[in-house]
Amino acid sequence: PPPPPPTTPPRLLRRQRQMCIRDSHNPTHQYVEPLHGFCYRFVRSLVSTPARRPTPTSATPIDRTGWWALAIACSSLVVTMLDSGGANLAFPFIEDTFPTTARSTLAWILSIYWITLAALLLPAGRWADGVGRRRAFRLGISVFALGSLLTAASPTPVWMIAARCVQGVGSAFMTATALAIALPALPADRRAFGVGVFGTSGAVAAALGPTIGAVVVEWFGWRSVFLVPMPIALASATVAGRVLVETKVEGASRNLDPVGTVLGAIAVADLTLLVLQAPRWGWVDGRTLLVAAVVAVSGPAFVLWSLRSSDPLLQVALLAERRFLVGNLNQLATQVAIFAWFISTPLFLVNVWGW
Repeated sequence: PPPPPPTTPPRLLRRQRQMCIRDSHNPTHQYVEPLHGFCYRFVRSLVSTPARRPTPTSATPIDRTGWWALAIACSSLVVTMLDSGGANLAFPFIEDTFPTTARSTLAWILSIYWITLAALLLPAGRWADGVGRRRAFRLGISVFALGSLLTAASPTPVWMIAARCVQGVGSAFMTATALAIALPALPADRRAFGVGVFGTSGAVAAALGPTIGAVVVEWFGWRSVFLVPMPIALASATVAGRVLVETKVEGASRNLDPVGTVLGAIAVADLTLLVLQAPRWGWVDGRTLLVAAVVAVSGPAFVLWSLRSSDPLLQVALLAERRFLVGNLNQLATQVAIFAWFISTPLFLVNVWGW
């Protein structure tokens, strides 16, 4: 015979009678909870201890090589932020050292670094995929250290602009490969943690950079501020050669696409030049209009070539990925705001407030 229907325990029945009343207006004669019963349960849910959730599986531990790789990647961001903050802080003192040179000329000491970095970032990352990330990183951070030394020893503004260009070349290779050498050394479930540590190190360096730069400039002069990142850069290059394992992209070619490289470098460099110099030149100045025309031609040409090339410098299909596009746009807006503040604040404090 079938089992008897389940019966409600007497204790539960008494509880239902206490918390519920019969609604005579309900045609189905369901028990409807009164307002005081609902309020009682709501308040009790707020003050009661929530049910214990199952303990998540412990994260995979990071081995010694992974920690070293993460530290080396963070060091590249630290030296970049220290150098940027120090250069912006030293700019008013550079103006005092070269009073006969126009500010528009001295501004290239700051501008040429970012123009070179932006123009070579894509080719540097693509080249590193083929020849090896560790090799490209060590090359980049060593060139950056050399450029820092040349900047500090430059006798004239022209030499300083050339030295900052060397720094930009090294920074492009260093920046393009920093996370690429760290993430493969971390377990898959700890890579988000690695990216967080990488970003935190940059934020801390950005916060401490102006303070460190101010102390160095006050005690040792503005030239010494360019020497601050050198020990960190040289130490990172040495440790990277001994600890890191070389990684490459399977099937990646060592040869860059020459047409795509030239078009991409021209488009990015001229766009950066337009943003940096147009307010100084004037938006209707002939130089501004010429650079804008070059950007308008080289930018679409680079995209079209990347779509048709068999081995493009930039995978344009990545822009169709919503998370990739939104993340990069978010980074663009964030970095514009941060570096605009870094450049303008020292000039305001020194030239307006007289600090």
